[in-house]
Amino acid sequence: MENSIKKWNNLNPDQKRAFGDRFITHETNLDAWANDFDSLSELKKKRVIENIGDTNPEHLNFVKGSGIS
Repeated sequence: MENSIKKWNNLNPDQKRAFGDRFITHETNLDAWANDFDSLSELKKKRVIENIGDTNPEHLNFVKGSGIS
């Protein structure tokens, strides 16, 4: 788990938004994903822990937009 948190915290904000974009089913504010692990909601923390391990940060480079503010 510690490696997953470190990997998350080392992503840049755009990579974090791109990671979160795969869990969004409707228009929302992707900026909520662009935070350090400790600042994420409990659901986002769970999704990071369960999914960041297999994620290559180099593939987190496409986000259509940051959603609504």
